[in-house]
Amino acid sequence: MPKGTDPQLLFNPEAALDLLYKAKPIAPSGHRVAYHALTAGYILGEIIQRVTGNNAREFLAQKISIPMEMPSFNFGVAPEYRDKVALNYSTGLKPVLLVDTFLRNIIGGSMEDAEHYTNDPKFMDTICPAGNIFATAEESSRFFQMLLDGGRYKDTQIFDSKTIRRATIEVSRPEMDAKLILPMRYAMGPMLGAKPVGLYGFNTPNAFGHLGYTSIFCWADPDRDIAVSLLTSGKFLVGAGLPAVMNLIATISKQCTNVRLP
Repeated sequence: MPKGTDPQLLFNPEAALDLLYKAKPIAPSGHRVAYHALTAGYILGEIIQRVTGNNAREFLAQKISIPMEMPSFNFGVAPEYRDKVALNYSTGLKPVLLVDTFLRNIIGGSMEDAEHYTNDPKFMDTICPAGNIFATAEESSRFFQMLLDGGRYKDTQIFDSKTIRRATIEVSRPEMDAKLILPMRYAMGPMLGAKPVGLYGFNTPNAFGHLGYTSIFCWADPDRDIAVSLLTSGKFLVGAGLPAVMNLIATISKQCTNVRLP
């Protein structure tokens, strides 16, 4: 979003889309990789609405949440679940100078802004297609296990296995992401693991998944036959939490045996 954008835009998808419609390109298409923390979701949500006639919340419920028996896995939070929601809290050291600039460059605000607005009931009411799926850790792992199982959950085929294959093939060469300032490998949606080390630990070139707001990591690793969901409500960029999370992810990759056949 442009600098100075009112964070209240999170609660108004139509206003966010209007802003994006008027945006000017800042680089040629395909010129560089840059993660879109929020903006791409609004575009995809609008495509879903126009193609199917359902908004993203209705579409997700119909195609995934209901057939997979995941009542809370959706955009926003139904009122009956709000007393169970784990709220976000800024932890660790307060980002300053370059770190604070880095964060504002990605999400358009400070850690305190993100904490305030994501805990607002209005954020739980709205549909923010790249920013407010709420779920339990078990539901998130169940989703990624379904992808490992060729798109099948129990007796229901959720996705065609070819869809999963197309979605998880690397689509750009590994390069430094202009927003995250990290070397990244991308598929058509998922963030990919890497070798010798990547987002999902050591020697995870075939792992695919996504990271969430600073301290959320969800992924599937077909080499190890594991689905992992690490959901934490303490948000940090600097401090003891960061090495602890990185150590946990590294330990998972080292301790889970590679099951891939030669």
